[in-house]
Amino acid sequence: MTLVNLKYHMGIERLTRGAQEVFSFHGEPVGDLVLQLLVKYPSLKDCFVRKEALEVAPGISILVNGREIMWLQGMATRLSEGDEISLLRFVLGG
Repeated sequence: MTLVNLKYHMGIERLTRGAQEVFSFHGEPVGDLVLQLLVKYPSLKDCFVRKEALEVAPGISILVNGREIMWLQGMATRLSEGDEISLLRFVLGG
């Protein structure tokens, strides 16, 4: 069981009914966390897409301790106890 600190930003907090929480999940990679978040919050399904594997949808970013997972190991990025995970939506416009 891994405990992480989740923060939801840019409208995603409306889907999770809160801006942050401590979340306990089975596994270590970000992908395991996401699958368990989708069970708890089915409304997050539009933030992720399934192709050959689960992926982050365009316009959504996941940060682990302030670093974007696409610059780490993507959904295979390993999480440790106490990591801070931020889920946010890009804001575009002028």
